[in-house]
Amino acid sequence: MSRTTGKRAANRERVRDDLAAAALNLFDRQGFADTTVDEIAEAGGVSRRTLFRHFPTKADVIFADHPERIMRLDEYLLAASPDTSPLDVVIGSAKATIPSFVDPADFFLTRHRLLKDTLELRLREQAYGLQYTGVLARFLRRRLRETGIDVADVNALSDMIAAAVVTVVNRAQRTWSASAGHADAMETTTIGLSMLRQAFDPLVNPRSDAVSNPTVIVMNAEGNVPPDVVKRLNSIFDPT
Repeated sequence: MSRTTGKRAANRERVRDDLAAAALNLFDRQGFADTTVDEIAEAGGVSRRTLFRHFPTKADVIFADHPERIMRLDEYLLAASPDTSPLDVVIGSAKATIPSFVDPADFFLTRHRLLKDTLELRLREQAYGLQYTGVLARFLRRRLRETGIDVADVNALSDMIAAAVVTVVNRAQRTWSASAGHADAMETTTIGLSMLRQAFDPLVNPRSDAVSNPTVIVMNAEGNVPPDVVKRLNSIFDPT
């Protein structure tokens, strides 16, 4: 990236962040419905036209971080080592994103409070959640096929894992927000991802030692084996 390109990108990010902060403050004070696009643009120091170059709708303004996050998630997955389990990669991506979802705390706590009170904002957040899920699912489909995984429907498994990962992250954020920022978001995420791993790991990473090996007993005896010995052996190796 050239110095000029880097400077332009940094300036674009600064404008987006300023508009997001201005919109959040206005929504918090006046309510989402009673805040106009012109007021947001004025508070952010840009024209209405410039605002719409950055954001397609008023609701998108306070989610200025999501497009960049989605792009970084895609880059994270593409950079993952092919030797790393696909499940480990998506779990790692979830853990990596948590710190940036709770800092700065005032911004994210206010956004969560607005989401509770504003249906349009909740719907917009859900739309972004589907984008995260889609990025994870596409990665999983490709990587799971490369591993030659033996499941009936790779697409269905990928979709389930991706949706579960996004659900774990969203739950951690809601728990953190409900505690006014006192809960440990990383701990909540880690617990949820641990349960997710237990559920999906046997499918994604089947162990070769999970296949039971038959036990063979050779008895060298003259004559018949005593009936009581046969009965005891049968009870041990064939309990049914």
